[in-house]
Amino acid sequence: MTLEQKRSSPPSKAHLEFVSESEEILEQMREDLSQLADQRESSSHVDPERVNRLFRCAHSLKGLSGMFGFDATSELAHHLEDVLDRLRMGRVSLDSKALGLLDDSVSLFAAMLEKVGDETAQSEAAATVTSLIARIDEWALTPPEQQGELEELEMDPSMLRALTEY
Repeated sequence: MTLEQKRSSPPSKAHLEFVSESEEILEQMREDLSQLADQRESSSHVDPERVNRLFRCAHSLKGLSGMFGFDATSELAHHLEDVLDRLRMGRVSLDSKALGLLDDSVSLFAAMLEKVGDETAQSEAAATVTSLIARIDEWALTPPEQQGELEELEMDPSMLRALTEY
């Protein structure tokens, strides 16, 4: 088998099962993201169960990707978990930037699934993953625009973090 044939060999049965399972997860994520975007437009209330479901989906993708050796996908899912965890814990609100990062992540997952079995395309996609992870990290470091009631209190930052953790 030549190097070129190896790079673009058809996916194995296990990889096909990975793709199938991942596609189901991504479909659920797309549905939940769409619903969250609709809720965000109609009111300030965001259904916490949808955010929890998205978190569980990202967690499942991370585990599946890691199990099958798709390290870039696993790393992106890990960072997506961080975004969703911040949303779940109420540390950040679901603003347009957060929603965009979630949507971009799901789109990139889908694009990478289409390339399973093509190692060259997977390697090229790793640069896109790195770029998206950098955007997620930058977003995570940006302080929230609005201060909550706890932030208005003059408290030691470590105490404030402990209180907002829960």
